[in-house]
Amino acid sequence: MEKLAVATWRIPKAEVQDVERASTLAGSEEALARFLRDTHGIQEFILLSTCQRVLLTYVAPPGTPSPDAVLSAAFALVKPGFPAPVAPPEAFQGFGAFEHLAEVTASLDSLVPGEAQILGQMKAAYQEAEARGHVGKPLRRTFSLIFKAAKRIRSDTALFRGKVSLLPLTVEFLEARMQGLERAEVAVVGTGEFGQRVLDMLRNYPQVHLHLVSRELTRAAELGSAYRATPHDLAAFLQSPPRLDILVLCSRADEPLVTVADAARLAVASASSRPLLIVDLAMPRNAEEAVRDVPGVALVQLDELATISERNKADRHKELKTARDLLHRELEAARVALQKPQEKPVILDIQEEMQAAAEERLRAAREMLAAKGIDVDSPEFQFWYQQAVKHFTHVALSHTKRRLRAPEGRDAA
Repeated sequence: MEKLAVATWRIPKAEVQDVERASTLAGSEEALARFLRDTHGIQEFILLSTCQRVLLTYVAPPGTPSPDAVLSAAFALVKPGFPAPVAPPEAFQGFGAFEHLAEVTASLDSLVPGEAQILGQMKAAYQEAEARGHVGKPLRRTFSLIFKAAKRIRSDTALFRGKVSLLPLTVEFLEARMQGLERAEVAVVGTGEFGQRVLDMLRNYPQVHLHLVSRELTRAAELGSAYRATPHDLAAFLQSPPRLDILVLCSRADEPLVTVADAARLAVASASSRPLLIVDLAMPRNAEEAVRDVPGVALVQLDELATISERNKADRHKELKTARDLLHRELEAARVALQKPQEKPVILDIQEEMQAAAEERLRAAREMLAAKGIDVDSPEFQFWYQQAVKHFTHVALSHTKRRLRAPEGRDAA
């Protein structure tokens, strides 16, 4: 554990510009790996890059400089000529690094505590590093304990209850409106960055039929083809609207785009037992305030979402002490576990042998698979293959563990 090291730039401990510059390390993992290996003999590392932080975790051989010096030097070499972050990264070593990783993964170190995405992001970074061969026994053991602690925080506290971010809150409203519908007609007004994030979110629902509305029909048609969305010109859409269940507004405009008269036409065209849900995510607002009084319309605007968000944030902060106390207990248990020698080192040996055998099988079958049109080098195939190997390895290891734990002369049930 004393060899574990972490260096991180994170908001608000570092300026946004520093985190933004540091995030350019993502995509340069192989160059980073060469630097760490050739300069410091570091074989194991994991790089996490999110909108809030850039975090490098590694196992440091004796004599390795401090983590902040390692990461700063790595940036200078991997990104020559690119403006470097002004402030040095924070450094954590030994059990302090383990504690920091656990806090990050359990979302106790997030801008908004209880953000569920960070656990998935950390798992994805771990899996990518493992697929690249940058994870060995020390990091594998460390992160198994970290993920276990994070899952306890998530399942045994109320920290993750109640959405606080704009898109997850919006999803809650949309899912409630779509419940029970075999086909949901949803229109998105706006083709900018936020409009595309909403489209990305909505296309995950198979019952949704998308309409994309823009003041420029050609833009709606170009972007709509990527999302299988029916394109509309804004003026024509408002004058002769299709039947809708949901209208999401996220266009940049100085004045409201949807008037009371427009909302009345939309409600008539969409007449059903449920009101037309209009979610206005734009700032300035895309819908007139009086639209909420139109019969057959339910209007949700940013201030209402913000009120819900603040209430949920307050609830999360009340739960923060409970989560920290639970994490402290998990860390103490992990400290004891890490100080003990592994009881069954043969288990990890079996795991490594099985994974190596699986990789060898893939290399041997490469030509045969290529002849069948399967791109074994594609990220999608590599991810599927790694997941399949992990699954079968898990099944075999679980069986082996039961055999090892069973009383002598008896097989485990």
